[in-house]
Amino acid sequence: TAVNETTGETPAFMMFGRDPRGPLDLLIGERTEEARPTTNEHVQIQEYKKTLINNLRYAYNIVKEHAEIEKLKQKDKYDQHTTGKRYIKGGL
Repeated sequence: TAVNETTGETPAFMMFGRDPRGPLDLLIGERTEEARPTTNEHVQIQEYKKTLINNLRYAYNIVKEHAEIEKLKQKDKYDQHTTGKRYIKGGL
């Protein structure tokens, strides 16, 4: 996506905390290092971005663990009320 002139970031980064990667990015490889910030404001923005990304990763890991626990709980409940089916030859 294109960089917004006002924010200096892409809409995807503002929504998801990272820039999207497309097929061309996979072919070319990792992006080159960004230009070094020149003003105090740029340094603060870069630090904020790093903090945001770390917080999003932390939250993602917590949600992933919680989802796995809930999945196992739901499976156990489902299995408690499920009985095996018996099929008789020629019964269809």
